[in-house]
Amino acid sequence: MMFLFLDESGDTKKPSKRKDADNPGHFFALGGFLINENYIREVENYIEQSKRQVFGDELYEEKHPELKAAELFSRKYINNKQRQNFVKLISDKLEFYHRKGYIYTFGTIFDKRKTRIYKESDNRHKIDLWYYNLAIHKMLRSISHCIENKFNGAKCMIIIDRMFAEKALLKSILKYFCGNPTGKSMNYMHRHPLFAESKNSPMVQFADFIIGALRFWEEYEDNNYYETKKSRKSRLPYANSKIRKSEYYASGDGTTESIKGIEQAFR
Repeated sequence: MMFLFLDESGDTKKPSKRKDADNPGHFFALGGFLINENYIREVENYIEQSKRQVFGDELYEEKHPELKAAELFSRKYINNKQRQNFVKLISDKLEFYHRKGYIYTFGTIFDKRKTRIYKESDNRHKIDLWYYNLAIHKMLRSISHCIENKFNGAKCMIIIDRMFAEKALLKSILKYFCGNPTGKSMNYMHRHPLFAESKNSPMVQFADFIIGALRFWEEYEDNNYYETKKSRKSRLPYANSKIRKSEYYASGDGTTESIKGIEQAFR
């Protein structure tokens, strides 16, 4: 049995135009990782052991800190040695799991500055559902190839953070499985996701870490961000340096490359 843990990073609101914004939020990402049930307990144990090692038994027992990308990769914590030590422990082990074939990472990233991502009539500035559909299509197509080629079409269940249960995402997943020819053929994939509480699920936190690393890599590498903040690449979070730049682009409106995806992101 395979499990696909999905999460998001960033938000679907239009990016800030303020020059002094600490986090311009130019990107929104969907993604996570695929794992065989036989390795889940090993990964969970390592994540929890790493928390104890970095934060100490007392803080671990009292606060039970989460593995959250926003608290590890953001500029506020970029020079925090304790948190970056945590990043190193997790990303090194993630690289090991990836190399051993225990997990496979997937993600799709929106550049929110591109045209037609937002409905003109939508005052809430939410990303058009069409783009959600395209993102899910790109991601699940890659995942289906992975399951078919590496796991002989093993059964797979999707797990999503309860806080991330957006109607747009669920609608897009169902539409893919019921309307897309490739999705229809994925008989091994359970069509209705299950929900987990991030605080109590190390695996959902791991998905957050992975897709967060992908998004923050984009934010830090973005030329406009560098021009505005005059940042140095040497200060990038440790995990971001491990991102494999194997990317694909999907044209959104026929003239502008609007959606970027990264597969198997860790070397």
